[in-house]
Amino acid sequence: MKISSDRPFSPKKFPFFYGWLIAVVGTLGVIMSTPGQTIGVSAFTEHLLKAFDISRNQFSLAYMIGTVTSSLFLIKAGKMYDKHGVRIVAGLAAFGMGLALIGLSFSDAAARRITFLPHTYIAVAILIIGFFALRFCGQGVLTMTSRNMVAKWFIRKRGLVVGVMGIFISLSFSEAPEFLDFLIRKIGWRMTWISCAIVAGFLFSIIIFIFYRDNPEECGLIPDGTPAPENEKSIHDVKKQFTLEEARRSFAFWVFSVSLAMFALYITALTFHIASVFKNNGLPVSEAFSIFFPASVISVFVRVAGGYISDKIKIKYLLSVFIIGMMISIFGLVFLKAGMPRWLIISGNGIASGLFALILSIAWPTYFGRKNLGAISGLNMTVIIFFSAVGPWIFSQSLSIFGSYKAAGTLCIAVVIILLILSFRADNPQLKITNEK
Repeated sequence: MKISSDRPFSPKKFPFFYGWLIAVVGTLGVIMSTPGQTIGVSAFTEHLLKAFDISRNQFSLAYMIGTVTSSLFLIKAGKMYDKHGVRIVAGLAAFGMGLALIGLSFSDAAARRITFLPHTYIAVAILIIGFFALRFCGQGVLTMTSRNMVAKWFIRKRGLVVGVMGIFISLSFSEAPEFLDFLIRKIGWRMTWISCAIVAGFLFSIIIFIFYRDNPEECGLIPDGTPAPENEKSIHDVKKQFTLEEARRSFAFWVFSVSLAMFALYITALTFHIASVFKNNGLPVSEAFSIFFPASVISVFVRVAGGYISDKIKIKYLLSVFIIGMMISIFGLVFLKAGMPRWLIISGNGIASGLFALILSIAWPTYFGRKNLGAISGLNMTVIIFFSAVGPWIFSQSLSIFGSYKAAGTLCIAVVIILLILSFRADNPQLKITNEK
């Protein structure tokens, strides 16, 4: 079942190409997922620790289990997106995120009322359920469907549009912790979550129903708004619509997926332990939090440049640059001391962060087509979210066993070097089909 593209209005009747409005609301959709992202949850960590009266390790365990579990359902959500359309699936995800935020805002009180088991068990169990719902609906489904929708409306201009889209997402995410902290100081953590539920959950689900659309063809339009000039070829042109099973057997799919997932593992772990990383290296904590803004500035420039270039070169070369950026950042972590390594982290994160969302948005429709985009990107998101969930745990084990984060960083470097070598062979499967013909 899909909602008719002509309800409540027909995009074909707009005085301009409706894809531009899709780009705006799709960008807004990713931004509205902030409460379900790690960067959004981090603002509430200290308040939840105090409210539940549990240790940081217990909180981290609940977060990891909730996140990992949520990732296991994303393939199913992707298939539902392909079958029922973006408005139903994204709308339910936004509404579900709102319910999860409401539930979490009162979850500590619920934990205290249950007394037949030790408080710690109850608290961790309730947080697992809350984080499962929040991460599945926010970071998982709402983000995935919003990005996929934009990618479906553009072909020749896909890279440029996604690059510009990423500017606003990057800046919004970088400012989110400070904005949420401001709200928490003004109205408290409970009311802040309730406010997020109303705006990003319930009200935005209405925006989704009104403005979201699956693809231009169902609206009587064509991608990019105008037909491609005769004899003009785009690297985003596809000859075959791959199924999930065919994509799963593709060498390129796993090179891209694991590369993106490794950055999710590393950046989540770094963000989660950032104060401890700097303190462990004898550096002030104030320097730890100062790396995010300059990295976001670099990210913006890289994302725009990458978006423009991605319409002209093979995406596997962008993947190689992305991996090199990740490697630079991890080297900065391993050799972190006063001076240059801090700037290695900043510059490496800027390069990798700038290309992460770009590659995530353009690789799958370019390599495997748009027909089964939900299922294919769902599998990819499963891998990414699973890696991001275990990242903080791996780094904390490195600190506990070896007394520093260097062991975890060295392990990441070894994996990333292998991925860099493999990236040069991650060719577009569409090219093989073209050559065979």
